[in-house]
Amino acid sequence: MNNFRVSCITGLIAALWLTAGPAQAQLGRTYVSIGGNNANSCNLANPCKSLQTAFNTTNAGGEIDCLDSGDFGSVLINKSITIDCAGSLAGDSSTPFVFQINAPGALVRLRNLSMNGLNGFGAVGVEILSAASVFVENCTILGFRISPAVGIKFTPSASARLTVSDSVVSSNTTGILLDPAAGALGIVMVQRTTIEGNSAEGIKATGAGGGGVFVNVRDSISTHNGSHGFTAETQPGGSNVIMRIDRSDSSYNSGDGVRASGSPTVFLGFTTVMANDGTGLSRQNGGTIFSYGTNTVLFNAADGTPTAVIGMQ
Repeated sequence: MNNFRVSCITGLIAALWLTAGPAQAQLGRTYVSIGGNNANSCNLANPCKSLQTAFNTTNAGGEIDCLDSGDFGSVLINKSITIDCAGSLAGDSSTPFVFQINAPGALVRLRNLSMNGLNGFGAVGVEILSAASVFVENCTILGFRISPAVGIKFTPSASARLTVSDSVVSSNTTGILLDPAAGALGIVMVQRTTIEGNSAEGIKATGAGGGGVFVNVRDSISTHNGSHGFTAETQPGGSNVIMRIDRSDSSYNSGDGVRASGSPTVFLGFTTVMANDGTGLSRQNGGTIFSYGTNTVLFNAADGTPTAVIGMQ
C-alpha cells in the first residue's frame, strides 16, 4: 500500500511539472473562479478554474487573484508570483502538497489562502526548495499529516529568506520546519503567527541538512503541540542555528517550551514559557539559551534555567 501511494505521489508531481509550462498568452494579472474553465484566457471576464492554469498564463512577477472561494488545486511555482485569494480555500484533495516552490532567484508571495490537508493525502502545505524570498501572509495551513507531514517546509538548496506573518499553522505533524541544504543560509522571520495543535514540534530549526538558519520569532504563539514549542538544534559538525524569540508565548506543549540541543544559540526576551509538560527552558547536549531577564517561566514540569542572563542595549 505504501509503495502504491509513493508511486501515485511521484506520478502526480511529474504530471504537474509537465503542465507547468506556458500554454496561453501571458498576462500580468489572472483570475480563478470555482465556475471558471481552464480553456479560458484567465482574465477577469473569463477566469480559469485552477491555480496551476492561471500560473502558467501569468507573467513572471505577476499576480493571481481568486474571485470566489473554492478548491483551486495545487501549484508548482517556478517563477516570481503573487497569489492572493482573500481567504479562499486553496487545498487540493488529490496531490501531496499545495504549493511547491522551486524558483531560483524568485520572489513569491502567498497571501490570504487556506490550505487544508485533512483529506488524509496532504504531505506539505508550502514546500520551499529554492527561491530568493518567500512571503506567507495571512494564511491558514492545517492538517498535513502524510510524511513528511509539515505545514511549512523550508529546505532551500541555496540561500533564501522566508517571512511568515499573521498566519495560523495548525494540526499538522510538524508546524514549521527550517532546514536549509549544505552551503545555504536561511533567514527566517515568523511574526504574529499562531502555531498550535501540531502533533510534533511547533517550530523546528535544525542544521541537519547542512545549512545555517537565523530565525526571529516575534509576537507569536506556539501552544498545545505534541512535542516542543520552539526547537533549535544542530548535529555534530553541522551548521549553526540561531533563534531569537521576542514577545512570544510557548505554553501547554507536551514537550519542552524552548529547547536548544547541540550547539545552537537561542535568545529569549519578553516571552512567556508556561505549563509545558517538559522543561520550560531546556538545554541539551551543549545548547545555549540567553535570557534578557524579561521573561516569565513558570508552572512547567521543570522550569529550567538559561545559560546566562544578558543585558539589553
